[in-house]
Amino acid sequence: MTLDLNGTWSLRWHDGDRGPRDVQALEDPADQRRAIPATVPGAVHLDLLRAGLIEEPNDGLNVLHCRWVEERFWYYRRTFRAPAPRKGQKAFLVFEGLDLAAEIHLNGKQVGSHANSFYPCRLDVTAALAKGENVLAVKLDSGLFHAANRSNEGFNVNTSGQLTKRPWLRKPQHSSGWDHAPRVLFVGNPPGRRAKLC
Repeated sequence: MTLDLNGTWSLRWHDGDRGPRDVQALEDPADQRRAIPATVPGAVHLDLLRAGLIEEPNDGLNVLHCRWVEERFWYYRRTFRAPAPRKGQKAFLVFEGLDLAAEIHLNGKQVGSHANSFYPCRLDVTAALAKGENVLAVKLDSGLFHAANRSNEGFNVNTSGQLTKRPWLRKPQHSSGWDHAPRVLFVGNPPGRRAKLC
């Protein structure tokens, strides 16, 4: 059995200051009214662009107006239907890429975490998978929260690198700013990298 989990998900964010901060908050119907459609594989910035909530980061000074994106927690959510696993069969949830720090929840239970955009995330979800409808939620942050307490001492990074703690982030280093690119800390399931249940 392989179920493709790509396609349309819902996406919302949390600033960390107001309201419930956990993934279970996504079950609140009022919370879902604040969600926007998201595409997986994809990126938070692309979904926000489609929703008209940000402007193209690479135009003018828009990259500065998009800085808030990296300072939020992002919640992807979708439902899917699954058959009952055959006796002795295991079910694995696979994300070919998650950027960056992720908590993965299935049917209200945390089934794993991941913090490496270069390495696939593969989780045994046999115990959490239900026959019929399932709710999958992924909480992500750009890496700022994930590495906030880490030291930059000895890494010889520039000022932006000191803020983003980029040596500790297993993600493309140029997203923290480079001579050829502005600082746009990516969040999401990178384009071209699939999500599936197998």
